[in-house]
Amino acid sequence: MKGRFAPSPTGYIHLGNVWIALLSYVSTRQQKGQYVVRMEDIDIQRSKRDLGEALLDDLEWLGFEWDEGPRVGGPEATYWQSERQTYYGDVLENLASEKLIYPCFCNRTRLHSIASAPHVGEVVHRYDGHCRHLEDKLIKEFMMSKEPSLRLAVNSCDIDFVDRWQGFQHIHLEGELDDYVLRRGDGMYAYNLAVVLDDIAMGITEVIRGDDLLETTGQQIYLYRTLQTSFKSKNIQLPSYGHAPLLIDS
Repeated sequence: MKGRFAPSPTGYIHLGNVWIALLSYVSTRQQKGQYVVRMEDIDIQRSKRDLGEALLDDLEWLGFEWDEGPRVGGPEATYWQSERQTYYGDVLENLASEKLIYPCFCNRTRLHSIASAPHVGEVVHRYDGHCRHLEDKLIKEFMMSKEPSLRLAVNSCDIDFVDRWQGFQHIHLEGELDDYVLRRGDGMYAYNLAVVLDDIAMGITEVIRGDDLLETTGQQIYLYRTLQTSFKSKNIQLPSYGHAPLLIDS
């Protein structure tokens, strides 16, 4: 088996980072597995390389040892997401060729005006499928003036899984309402895309992270299924999930 710790270097290490690192590390070592450290610095506006290096310094100081990742290497060319964008782009091209993704030209004002869309922070979780059925002629016309985001075309389905800490989870994806962005209009790749592609490439079989990321899991499982079909690969295996409660105050 393979476990991993994949922090975003947007600040210096905090106790919550150490908590998740410890849970994933102990679980992997108990199972005599391989432990991977990956820097999820895909958000180039907030993530900083020097913060990532400082985080690695602190992990080493705390006594963590990893089998693959920055400073120790491994079968992957790099374990920094900001250096893996060619890989993400190639996968999106494959999905586009099979019409599994589509360009979206909606601006932020329009997205925030969708009455049925609940918001968490800056993330729009529900979409109305506005651009999903655009004619090719309109797409070419819009491309002249705006770089689109790319959305995954989601088919309505139910997703069930058992979480290590949260128990049985049932998620219903409602087709066009859940078409989510895989690459933004400014070229930045989405977390849901990068985390799934990297876990597949690195052979991760167990994902332990904070329960603030539980709500993204249904989208990620759907992408796993899409990639299994697209690549016709039995090597793309869904990992087990454990979303640990966050540390709050004392």
